[in-house]
Amino acid sequence: MQKVLSVFGCFVLIFALCTGCSRTPQAEKKTFYAMNTTMEFTVYSSASLVDDAEALINSLEDELSVTKDTSEIAQINQNGSGTVTGSTADLMGKALAMCSRTNGTLDISVYPIVRAWGFTTGSYKVPSEEELTSLLPLVDYTNVQYDEVTGEVILPAGMEIDLGSIAKGYAGQQAAELLREKGVTSALLNLGGNVQTIGSKPDGGAWQIAVKNPHNKEPMMVVSVRDKAVVTSGGYERYFEQGGKTYWHIMDPKTGRPADSGLLAVTVIGEDGGTFSQGQKQLLCIARVMLTDPAILLLDEATSSIDTRTELQVQAAFDELTAGRTSFVVAHRLSTVRNADCILVMRDGQIIERGTHDELLAAGGFYAELYRSQFAQ
Repeated sequence: MQKVLSVFGCFVLIFALCTGCSRTPQAEKKTFYAMNTTMEFTVYSSASLVDDAEALINSLEDELSVTKDTSEIAQINQNGSGTVTGSTADLMGKALAMCSRTNGTLDISVYPIVRAWGFTTGSYKVPSEEELTSLLPLVDYTNVQYDEVTGEVILPAGMEIDLGSIAKGYAGQQAAELLREKGVTSALLNLGGNVQTIGSKPDGGAWQIAVKNPHNKEPMMVVSVRDKAVVTSGGYERYFEQGGKTYWHIMDPKTGRPADSGLLAVTVIGEDGGTFSQGQKQLLCIARVMLTDPAILLLDEATSSIDTRTELQVQAAFDELTAGRTSFVVAHRLSTVRNADCILVMRDGQIIERGTHDELLAAGGFYAELYRSQFAQ
């Protein structure tokens, strides 16, 4: 059975309600097709600004698309080297940084494998084992040579790259920034699963974004946001079936096959569509740990950037995860360690107390004092 990350993924619906008040700015809407998806922009300002935002998206697609022969990325793939400028240079740096932060879970050099599965052309097929074996050695973002000063990019022979994995989020971010610079204070930009909001609704209320279950298309929750991005991705977005098995477009760079993480879809809420907050990064790391099912677990301040309510949910999951395995937990938040078999209390580099949670509370020492300070009524 597939698992769904706590914020379940799926189809995004936007409910933008107008009050009908005469002072409410007129909503200018436009629907267009770009970056292989249908986009819908709602801007509470002049119609010309919606056109400006669309023009920017189309321009970025021309610059960043790996399938447009005139783009700098396509030229680099063709020649094995080249120079990136402007938005392409900006996104190249961000993409390589994301590859590094995810330890290669995101890898911009996986493009030849994605193409071998037919996801770039629509001619879907399951590649042979021989084809995947020949392509996998070319997948390693660390072999991409990029000079951020000159913009020069050099690829090993046979390697090709694609920035599409973060291009849509980047485009939404840039469109939102353009509108803000032009004085827009209320807008909703839906880039097909990547939603950027500017400010709040004209009446001051939060934008209501419904997240649906991809299994039955029924709303699972409604997220209230102001000036945030809500980004959803999952294998259900693009897939094909062959031999009774489903294959989706999200690839595991290590196997060359559709990622089998157990996650059906993920929704991330952040400041923009291209970056994660520290708390979101911690939640993603925790999710990866849970899916690997390790024999020994080491957690070092694992919930330090997570809000208290979310921490309670994560802690319940940790209780299940740590059952039957050796776990070492380093924490200042005592809620993380209260169920441990043995707690070592350190101060100034020295172990000053040890015992279970109840034993240390009964002793009335430093641990008990720290616990009372954190959980004082």
